[in-house]
Amino acid sequence: MLGGAYGIIKSAKKLDKVDGEFVKSDNNIDAINIKDNIPTRRAPEYIGGKISESNFLISAEQWLGDGYVSLPNGRYISKDGMRQVRYGKHETNSKIHHAHFESYDKPIEKGGRIIENTSVEIIQDVK
Repeated sequence: MLGGAYGIIKSAKKLDKVDGEFVKSDNNIDAINIKDNIPTRRAPEYIGGKISESNFLISAEQWLGDGYVSLPNGRYISKDGMRQVRYGKHETNSKIHHAHFESYDKPIEKGGRIIENTSVEIIQDVK
């Protein structure tokens, strides 16, 4: 299930030469959320390692492609509705500054659900 987001972050890491391994996290696989008494599966979350601020911006634009939409809650959706980057209040104000690269099973406007979630820690650029 390690797809496109993992590949982009992995290549950005190599370009940036930031320490940190890409390790699959089994903690959230098959987790269940309950909303209105209806169980819904949560996407597996993979740990994508560390990335510099500037490489995060480059990787996010590569992941989303041209024509992406910026929503006010810190979500950025690709033009085809199949990919998103989450970088809102939670991600910027957490103890660990991070972002999420996510994939949908079908376009979000057609009821797509997140099927892949790769989280990356964002670190300051080295000067």
